[in-house]
Amino acid sequence: MTTEGHGRPRVVIASMDARTGQTFDDLEQLVRFLATRPIDLEVVLVGDGERLRDLRTQSKVTVVDAFRRRGPGRVAGWVGGPHLARRVKSLRLRRWVDRRDHATWIVHHPTATSILRYAAAPPSKLVVSVHVPTAFDHARAIDAETLAGADLWLATTPEHRDDLSVLTTAPVLAVGDLTDHADLPDLPPEGDGEEPILLLPPSGAWHGISHTVEVASRLAVACPDLSLAWAARNAEDRWMAEHDVSRLGLGARLRVVSPTEWTALRPRLVVRTGYSPAESGTALAAALAGVPVIGFDLTDLLGPGAEAHRPFDVEGLVAQAICLLTQPNEARALGRRQGETARTRGDLARRLDPLVELIEGG
Repeated sequence: MTTEGHGRPRVVIASMDARTGQTFDDLEQLVRFLATRPIDLEVVLVGDGERLRDLRTQSKVTVVDAFRRRGPGRVAGWVGGPHLARRVKSLRLRRWVDRRDHATWIVHHPTATSILRYAAAPPSKLVVSVHVPTAFDHARAIDAETLAGADLWLATTPEHRDDLSVLTTAPVLAVGDLTDHADLPDLPPEGDGEEPILLLPPSGAWHGISHTVEVASRLAVACPDLSLAWAARNAEDRWMAEHDVSRLGLGARLRVVSPTEWTALRPRLVVRTGYSPAESGTALAAALAGVPVIGFDLTDLLGPGAEAHRPFDVEGLVAQAICLLTQPNEARALGRRQGETARTRGDLARRLDPLVELIEGG
């Protein structure tokens, strides 16, 4: 096995870019975990992004497009134009990949599989990390052939694992959310400041389906003395949320909060209002602190079989919220049970042990 200078195994994680989003969050968590192991780790990205500097504080990072924009590629562009610059980029990338032929490669995004087209031979070990169930469904034929030779697949849920197991003979590991509990913010103590109902819709308000408006309006009527906070991940989500809030007429009782604002709160209850597991880190931090979390999808927190509401059962979701808000003992009991389950499932080292064994094995 080829290793770096100190007899340590080498790992290359290939992903798309360093732009803010769930893909990058998952990549960052994987990098953080592997950086604690006795391995030589580096990341290769197809493009850059606003989080590139953050990633470089945790691992060596190479951006493929830089082979064209900098150094010999840039000179080639001056001399021979874009065509020559692309040829120089291809040559430099081929040499870069071949020098890592005995590393364990972890492909974290379907587009990043294209980097391995430049390899003279398949990598020594190949892992496919599928953070979104449909991510690799439409991989190009040339890349699908590479993926077929994977030694290990990392899936999100047991259901996703079962779907992938039909397509490959390699082991498929259901690792769930890769959030490390040590990275989660500590919630303020109970009774210390405002304790609103935190509404967590899926990010990407233009495309995601959520019932935030309906849930907020019903809870406002049922619990007139409580305040509500609507979580908005980015500027687009905030614009949409403020547009909807302005039409509900609830005044200061319902406000839109950014990640910095909502992580400083200790909510009385967390309500997921959409059909994807929104803000896993926030929901997990709440559950670990004993704050009950309810919604349509809780599998990332509590695993398969988690008690959640059927799609479009807004009435049932709101009824459960009212029950928990008016019966503190029931809320504390649910929060305690969820926290114990999340804590048991959250041992990241145990969940990723097969990956570590593959990397460190001979």
